Amino acid sequence: MWLLWEEYELVTVTTQSVRISGEKCCGNKNGGIIEVEFYTQHNECTSGIADCHHDATCVDIATGLGYRCPCKFGHYGDGRITGSGCVAKNGSVNVASLVNGGSCMGSSSEYSTYYTCRHALDGLHTYEPGQAWRIRGTYDISPWIEIAFIQYYVIHLARLMQDFRAIHLFKDLKLTFSDSSIQNISSNIALHRFDRHLWEEFQLMPVNTSSVRIDVLTIYSHGLNGFVEIEFYTKSNECEEETHDCHPLATCVDIVKTPGFLCPCNFGYYGDGKMNGFGCRALNHSVNVALATHGGHCDSSSSEASESWFCSGVVDGIETHGVNQQWYSHDNDQEPWVSITFNKVSHYFKKN
Repeated sequence: MWLLWEEYELVTVTTQSVRISGEKCCGNKNGGIIEVEFYTQHNECTSGIADCHHDATCVDIATGLGYRCPCKFGHYGDGRITGSGCVAKNGSVNVASLVNGGSCMGSSSEYSTYYTCRHALDGLHTYEPGQAWRIRGTYDISPWIEIAFIQYYVIHLARLMQDFRAIHLFKDLKLTFSDSSIQNISSNIALHRFDRHLWEEFQLMPVNTSSVRIDVLTIYSHGLNGFVEIEFYTKSNECEEETHDCHPLATCVDIVKTPGFLCPCNFGYYGDGKMNGFGCRALNHSVNVALATHGGHCDSSSSEASESWFCSGVVDGIETHGVNQQWYSHDNDQEPWVSITFNKVSHYFKKN
C-alpha cells in the first residue's frame, strides 16, 4: 500500500505549535511524511465564550476556525452581543428611510438649512435643528414634500410624526404615488396637545410605487409646520414571495430594517446558506488546524532532502506521494523532526 493513514488519540493539550520528531526505521533512507494533521474539537459554542445574542444560536464552523450566530426564527440581525444582536421581526420595512435608499426629491420650501426635506427621512425622532423639516412659515400656503424609494415597493402603511409646539400642525394630506393614484389621510394630532412628539399611523390601500408626494390640503394653523419624521412601509419580502436563493437546508429570514434577506443554515449544518454560494453542509465537529488554509504553517524541520520535498508540503491538504507535496529528510538525518504552528491556540488534539 503506497499511502497509509494512521490515527492517534492524544491526551488533551492546549498549544499553538507542535514539533514531531523520531527515529527512522526499517532501513528506509528517505524518511519523511506525506501529510500530517492535528485536529481540535474545541469550539467557542460549547466552551461558552461565544458572543452570540440570547435570541441567536451559536453554530461552530466545522471546516474552519470560528463560529456563526444566526438569529432564531422570527428575529433578524448579525446575532452578536457586540453587534446589532437579534431584533424581533414585525414584517415591515420603512422604505422611505435614508438608510434603506429613500431620498427627498424636493419640497415646496425649506425654513433653513437646518430644517431640510431629507431630515424628515433620517430616522431621528426629534425636532431639533438638522433633524426635521419645516416650511417657510406663512409664505408657503400649499406645503408639499416628495419622496423617492430605491425601487418599486408595495406600500401598505404610512407613519407621521409632528411636533406639538404651538399647534403648527398639518391636518388633511393628499398622497400621490408614481402611478398617479391618490389617497387622502387626515391627522387628529391636534386632539393630543400635550404630547410633544406624537406618531400617527395610517393604513393605506396597497399600492405599487417608487415614489410618493405628500400635499398638505388643510392645516390646524399657519406657522413653522413640517414633519419631524415621515415613513412608508412595505411588507413585501423575498421569503414570502419565494424569490430568494436560500439553500434547501437553510431558512429564509427577511431583514426588516433594510431590503434583503438572510439564509441561516438549519441546525447541524454550516455554510452561507445560498444556492449560488457555499450552501449548507453537515457539521462534523472537527477542524484540521494544521491545514495551511486554516492558518497552519510549517516553521522548520531538521532537514529537507531537496527543493522538491519540503516541510510545507505536509500541511497543504494534498494526500499524495508527488513532488512538492510531502516532506523528506536527508539520508544522514538520524532524528528527523518537523515543527508546525497554528494560527491561534487550539485546545484539543485529535484525529477524528
